Amino acid sequence: MENEKTFPCSHCRRLLPASEFYINHRTQQRDRYCKSCRQEINRRNRKRASIKRTDKFPQEEAHDIFKEEDKVRRLCLILGAKCVVRERIRRKRRKQAEDEFNSEDEL
Repeated sequence: MENEKTFPCSHCRRLLPASEFYINHRTQQRDRYCKSCRQEINRRNRKRASIKRTDKFPQEEAHDIFKEEDKVRRLCLILGAKCVVRERIRRKRRKQAEDEFNSEDEL
């Protein structure tokens, strides 16, 4: 341990031995952050991402179309949902056609 080379963590700025850093398996390079800082950063990023997901897709909005009293607004919501479904079906069919084409090429 005494002969082990030390590196600075880019987050906490402490000088730590190489064993305190994760190794990227693709590049075989040492991480810029020490293990404890990397865990803290990942935890914070996961929490932030989960907050964004819940803000982006609130669970209660699935039934707004049926609860809407205003007929014009309800019609707009229905037409918007119809466009979303149509686009998803179009993408799915395109992907299926590409998969079939690629599987024919492999034969």
